[in-house]
This record gives sequence, C-alpha cells and structure tokens, in this order.
Amino acid sequence: MDDLRAGQEQACVALWNECGLLVPHNDPHEDIALFQAAPSARILVAHLDGQIVGSVCVGHDGHRGWLYYLAVKLSYRQQGVAGTLLKVAENWLSSQDVRKVQLMIRPDNQPVATFYQKQGYQLTPRAMMAKWLSGEASSTLTTHESAYLDTEITYLEMTSPRSFSADETRLPDDCLLLRANRPPPSFYRYLYNTVGEPWLWWERRILSDDELNSILHACGHELHVLYRGGVPAGFGELERRKDGNVELSYFGLLPEFIGQALGRPFLKSIVQLAWQVAPSAVPKCLKVNTCNLDHPRALSLYQSVGFSPSSRETKRIIHPRSLGLFETT
Repeated sequence: MDDLRAGQEQACVALWNECGLLVPHNDPHEDIALFQAAPSARILVAHLDGQIVGSVCVGHDGHRGWLYYLAVKLSYRQQGVAGTLLKVAENWLSSQDVRKVQLMIRPDNQPVATFYQKQGYQLTPRAMMAKWLSGEASSTLTTHESAYLDTEITYLEMTSPRSFSADETRLPDDCLLLRANRPPPSFYRYLYNTVGEPWLWWERRILSDDELNSILHACGHELHVLYRGGVPAGFGELERRKDGNVELSYFGLLPEFIGQALGRPFLKSIVQLAWQVAPSAVPKCLKVNTCNLDHPRALSLYQSVGFSPSSRETKRIIHPRSLGLFETT
C-alpha cells in the first residue's frame, strides 16, 4: 500500500472506469492532479501481481476528512482489499489529528452503503446543497438530490380524560394488546419501519441503536404492541414528560392490517392507557400530531376519539427518500 506514483495515472483512471466511478462532469486526470498537489491529501493504491488493484483518495480540510474514489478491481473483490485501503486512509487521517471522516454515496447505491455500514460508518442525513461555479448544467442534479416536500402539521390535544365503553375498545377475539418492556432496537425498527414506510416516517430511521435505546428505555416511555393472530399488527408509543404532559409520539398499523376495523378501538385503548395512572400522576394533557403525509384519515380519526386541534404549521423538508432512508424502486 503506497502513494500513486508518476506514470501510474492512466492505470488508476482505468480502475475507476472499470468500477463505474467516472462521471462526465469530472475529469479524473484533473482530480488526480488536484489530490497530488494538495498537502492535505493523498492517493493510496494497492498493488497485487504487479498491477494496481485498488485505490482510495483521502484528504482533509483541517476539520473533517473526506474519502473519494474507493475502488477495487472486480476480479480482486471479496479479498479484503477495500477494507485495508479504508483502514490505511483512516489511520492517516488520525495521524493528522482529524477526528471525523465523511463520504458521499448515491441514495440508491445500497451495496456500497452496506459495505460502509459493515466498516462502522453510519448514515448521518444532511441537506446537501450544491452550485456549479463552472457553468455546468444544474440538470445534472438528480431528482433525489433536489426534492423537497411541503408538510402541513396539525397539533392536537386532549386536556381531560376520556372514558370509553367496553364495546368501544373491544378488539377482535384474536387480537391482544401488550406492552413491550425494554424492547430491543431490532424489534422496534421492524415496527417503526414497516408501519411508517408508506407515510415516510424517517426521524427514527437515522438513529443508532444506542440513541434508540436511550428513548426506548427511558423512564416514562411506553411501547404498546397490538397483535392479531399471534403476529404484530400495529403499535402505539407513549412518552410521559416531566412537565406532566403525555405525547402519543407514534401510532399506526402495519399495511396488511389496515382496513380491518382495528384503528379506532386500538386508538381508544391507547388513549385509555395514557390516562390510566395513579391520581397523583394524572397527565395535564395528552398530545399528538399528524401531517398531510400520514394516512388521509389520520386527522379525522384523532378528532373522533376526542383530540382537538391546537395549532398548525407548514414546514418544507428535504424529501426523506433523497437522504437514502428508504428503498428505491
């Protein structure tokens, strides 16, 4: 493993071409010249059998490190070359007192994302903005990179306990509502991702297992799971705040169980659970919010069980799919 030497530029470019890393608006020879001229950058290459079989460009701005052009010849993959290149690049950045390294991949490049995840990298979504200074056509930005969503959020409150009759909360005989005590992140991710994918729930997709555990195992957190026929059908998540308010942070059914008349009695059951505490700890208010990305009947459902709108706001957000948080088709 050493630095790219004079006379090896064409072999390096051929490697990048074989790996599909070249794009029309980047001249690879110019990129090589830029990296070689910068005192805070290196082009590292791996040699096997007398030829260049891998490369990585690494550089830093004194604050963060960046990786580019990590490539391994197709015939030498699955031999640990990429992992070794990555580790050498990371070690060099550490020797430069750089504490964090970043890279960019396209949202639909799942195989590459999986590789980096195995190397300890995590998705840290940010709204990346770009502008061509050389007159390049802005149309080269993909739809993923430029998509925004306007969301209208409705905040609702219930300021006094609601009591429902047994008939109103009765679920089918093959249903069971259980509280999940200290649920593992894997189980929670299954529920959250499956219930939320049609409605673009994204906030907890970006959390690490440690960050999820800090929420799921916090005092005052309750995860209530609805089962039908022995399998999960939906969940309701309550968070009891220190200020005396309770938030119904998430509620929904798995797609396969929508349309089975479960939503209303399930929601009423969750509302009753929110209010069923010791008299000294009765919540001040039960809160929930929904937006125009949720199920089209979500707002009316919340209102039908006693929630009243308290405020509304419109937010423009980066489309979650542009952050690589959902499978692309």
